[in-house]
Formats: sequence, C-alpha cells, structure tokens
Amino acid sequence: EAYRNQAKITKSFVGKEELILLLEEPKNGKKTRWTNIIYNPKLHPIAKELMNDHHSLKTAACSSIMLYNTISNSPTISVALLLLESGASLKKLTSNEVSSMLDTNAFRKEYMKSFSFDLACYSPEAIVHNSPHDYPNDADIRKSFTIPGASIIYVSFHPKTHIEYHYDTLEIVWPSTTAHENNDHLATVQTKEGPYSGSSEQFPGIEMPALQMQGDSFDIHFTSDESNTFWGYKFVVWSQPPKDWCYFCNFVVSEKEEDAKFCKLMFEARPEFKEYAKGKMMQVL
Repeated sequence: EAYRNQAKITKSFVGKEELILLLEEPKNGKKTRWTNIIYNPKLHPIAKELMNDHHSLKTAACSSIMLYNTISNSPTISVALLLLESGASLKKLTSNEVSSMLDTNAFRKEYMKSFSFDLACYSPEAIVHNSPHDYPNDADIRKSFTIPGASIIYVSFHPKTHIEYHYDTLEIVWPSTTAHENNDHLATVQTKEGPYSGSSEQFPGIEMPALQMQGDSFDIHFTSDESNTFWGYKFVVWSQPPKDWCYFCNFVVSEKEEDAKFCKLMFEARPEFKEYAKGKMMQVL
C-alpha cells in the first residue's frame, strides 16, 4: 500500500516484529517474504530503502546463496544486479556455484522460454520462417511445422515483426492431450494461441516469454484484410539448446543492456567466466 501511494518507507514503518515476519522461513519450504520482495523488480524501490534502514535485511539479501539463487532462478537478471549494487559480491560465489553456471549438463530446459529470436537460432534444429516482407493484402497463409522426436517446442518472434493491429492476425494451433471427463482415457484437442496482431511486443519472445507447446508439431494461419500492410512476421522454432550450451551463455549473447552489464561484472570478478567466453564459448558459436 505504501509503495502504491509512493510513500517513503522509514525505520519506524518496519519494526522488530515486521523484520521477523519478513525473514521467517516458511514451513512449506517456500521463499521468505523478504525474498519475494527481492524477486519482484516492481518492489525494488522498497527493497533499497529497507536495506538502507535495516542491516539484517541487507545481510540476508547480499549473502552468496541469495545472489546465486537470483542469478540462476530469477526470470530477470535485474534482481541480481540489485544485490550487486547493494553490496553482494560475485567473488564470494563458491567454486561449485560457478561450475554449475558453466556446466552444459546442468542447463535446465525451462531457461529456453527466455531465449530471444537470435539466441534460439543457435539451436542445431532451428527452423526460421518468414512471411513476405511486406506481406500482401488479402493474404491467407497456412503452414505446418514439425521437429521430429521433440516433446516440447518453442517459438520466438523477430523484433521487426509487425502486422496491422486487429485487422491482420496470426494464429498458432497444435494438438494436445487432456483427460476425458470420466478420466477413462485421454482425448486429443486442438490448443490455440492468438490471434496475435500489432507490433512486435504483442508476440512471444519479444517482451513476453517464448511460446511453449507440448508435442513436436504445430500449424499457423495468417490472414490480412484488403488494406494497410506492414513488414510482417518472422519467427524461429526450436526444441533443444545449442550444443554445449550452459546457463552463462544466455547472458553473453543477449542484446539486453542489463545482461551486458552483468557479464562485465562477472568477467571482472571471476576469471573462470572470461576464460570460458574466450575459449569454449567461441567454439560453441
């Protein structure tokens, strides 16, 4: 409530009882209330003020385990940057924590939802599809895509993607299984995403995560009306990370300013990452 009203959080706002509640470990194994604040970028103004006013909160936030968890589990590196700006040190990461970020066998598939168009193109099985640029009026494009043997496939769109809002649309459809009402058997249904329309931020893989689909195939259907055309769409389909890919690779090839800032800090603090980028990473790319 204080955050919404843009009121300043002071020492008197958070007392001893509130500190205990913030740092209390839940019995169900979930994150503490303080960790949830740290993980929410919208609450970072509050987090900064609380750390300035309360040493115990700053100590908890700047611990090496908190820093490692935010680097490896947070959906955005801005959380780790907050901790680094507040006094956390990359030099305090253990050798095992550093090794896990460079371990190709430890790469988790859920990270692939954060792959941009350019990053996904490094996948060995990547399929890139373009509409005509600019696409014509009265277009009616239907196309099917398959990655044989895949159990999950992803789609990310190119940042130049732009189709006429509302009047020109793109739909993505794929088969999925669901339990029948009486639970006697599984039924196959058609799952649909879209219709997508407008500028690039309305499409998966730009400002939202890549589209994830169960199975190995999907169909698209693009239609345009009789007037006003734009650049069109372009997307990449993939199901596996690039060969020998590790978690740290995501930051090295990212075009985001905050990821570049994080990489620079990592290179300065830990020579292992700089050596990896100059050596094995160059071989991967």
